[in-house]
Amino acid sequence: MPFITEELYHHLPEHLRTSESICISEFPIINPIWDDDDVDTEMELLKSAVHSFRSLAATLGIAPNVPKTGFLVAPEARDSELLKTLSNHVATLAKFESVTVVTQGHEALSQCVQDVSLTYIAYLQVDKDMDLSKTTAKLSKNLDKSRQSLQGYLKKMQAPDYETKVPESVRQLNSTKVDELNVEITQLERAIAELERLRV
Repeated sequence: MPFITEELYHHLPEHLRTSESICISEFPIINPIWDDDDVDTEMELLKSAVHSFRSLAATLGIAPNVPKTGFLVAPEARDSELLKTLSNHVATLAKFESVTVVTQGHEALSQCVQDVSLTYIAYLQVDKDMDLSKTTAKLSKNLDKSRQSLQGYLKKMQAPDYETKVPESVRQLNSTKVDELNVEITQLERAIAELERLRV
């Protein structure tokens, strides 16, 4: 919001304010000296972990305001130590009650669904009161809908005159939707498999 930015600008030390208003000040110039690969790595790991937990909760249909507990397991010691320093931030941004870094084989992991990435595995603890059969049925229904929707898009895109008659902007939207549906289907299939494992 411009007025907030302007207010913050006027709270900067006087030697940092080059103009009377931020609106007419020089545009910031990138300073290579400020580049920090370690910080970039931390931010990417933080974003990835938050996305994993949010995705798990959304796939299972768990509302943001419902208390949730998460765990992280990283095979590499360096990643594990880094995640320990980020776990509180991950919990806050993912809207989890807590996120704890543990080792593989921790007893709590047996009642969790998981999301695997290259550097870590994110675990969401399934509430003991959750009806696994009902949740699995719901996810299966959503999976069927997503598959039908994907088939509909693919059928349109396979039409003989699709490339010539459909505007490029619409083709791009369709391609994006196909990619999103493929990701959604993969997530639902994983979640269903995890819930089936917990039911055994």
